[in-house]
Amino acid sequence: MDPLECLREPLPPPTCRSLPEDPVSLLRALRYLLTATRIGQLVPHLAAEARLHPELSQTYWNDYLARDSSAFAVVLRCGVAQTLIRPDLDVELVIDLLTGPLFKRCLWQLETSGQDLAAIVDTVFTGLVPSSQ
Repeated sequence: MDPLECLREPLPPPTCRSLPEDPVSLLRALRYLLTATRIGQLVPHLAAEARLHPELSQTYWNDYLARDSSAFAVVLRCGVAQTLIRPDLDVELVIDLLTGPLFKRCLWQLETSGQDLAAIVDTVFTGLVPSSQ
């Protein structure tokens, strides 16, 4: 895990200024990490090895992926505080819904445009709007 830590490029800190722009910006940064960095080139290999080595998977999740997902969690909690997002959301599930399509596309080397990222956020956030809105 130490060599992976040397390759780590954290996501930028969230600004909590604008929904849906903040999560789209985070997805852009994640897309860059997954497609244009050395760690991104290793993600498919790590995913393949995770099934064979559950301890490696757990360590990678705790020490690397969970730290980056916290930027998304901050944005989501800001949205809740601003009453733009339902207060009963499961933060980890929403992070999975936001990042899952990007991970899939990167693993399968599918092109992902800025419009695709905006559509992912728009689709997920449609289900997060409080019922009074």
